[in-house]
Amino acid sequence: MQILRHAGRTSGWVVAVLLWLPLAGGCRGALVGDWHLVEAIPNREVFSLDNATFRRDGTFSAATTIEGLTTAEQGQYDFNGFKLKLRPRAGGQRAYLASVRMGRLELADGPRKVVLQKGKRGP
Repeated sequence: MQILRHAGRTSGWVVAVLLWLPLAGGCRGALVGDWHLVEAIPNREVFSLDNATFRRDGTFSAATTIEGLTTAEQGQYDFNGFKLKLRPRAGGQRAYLASVRMGRLELADGPRKVVLQKGKRGP
C-alpha cells in the first residue's frame, strides 16, 4: 500500500512537470516583438531600455542607457519568465529581474526599474 501511495505522488509530480515544460519554452515567445519605454526609475538618464526588439531566434536590439551613457546595442538574450539576460555583441552580460504582463515588460536592477509597453512608439 505504501508503494502505491508513493507512486501516486510521483506520477502527479511528473504530470505537473510535463504540463509546465511547454509553458517554460513559451517564455521567450511572450517577449518577442517591439517594446518602447514608458517609465524609468529613478529616471531615463540613469537607467533605461528603449526601442527594444526581441526576436524568436534569441537576438535583440535596443537603445540602452546606463549611468548616463546611451548605446545602440545588439546581441543575444535569454528569458525564462523571471530573469532577462542580455549579452551585447560588444561584450559583457547584464541580468534583470523581469516580468511580462498584459503587454507590459518590467525590468528591475536593484532600485532601478524600467517599464516598457509592447509595440512601437506612436507618433
